[in-house]
Amino acid sequence: LIKEPEIEVKDVTLASFDLSQIGINLALAIQNPNALGMTLKSVSFDVHYKNGEEWVFISHGERRKFEIKPGDNAVTIPLSIKTSEIPTALAGALLEGAITLKITGTARPDLLLIAPEIPFSKVKTLSLTQD
Repeated sequence: LIKEPEIEVKDVTLASFDLSQIGINLALAIQNPNALGMTLKSVSFDVHYKNGEEWVFISHGERRKFEIKPGDNAVTIPLSIKTSEIPTALAGALLEGAITLKITGTARPDLLLIAPEIPFSKVKTLSLTQD
């Protein structure tokens, strides 16, 4: 039998930040328990920011059709978010120097004729200041 891979969000990091965009990198750890490599049909995710007690959708990211080898795989998916899409979060983030993001998504491995959805999620506060 072919087993589903395990997917974990290892990290969400700030790649860039200016007044027009925030660039983030989503680092995934994918464990393929099978002796052979496989194709992931897609990895898709939504990004929300925390505005008070609410999570507000700001962007969607996706990577389609890529191979993973047996064992451990590290995959990084970049995403650029226009700051115009997050006006209230940006104002608060500029004042606080940080923004809290929630990433929720699914990966769909190609397992013969089926493609189950494997969920993943992570909440992370990103510092917008240079250390």
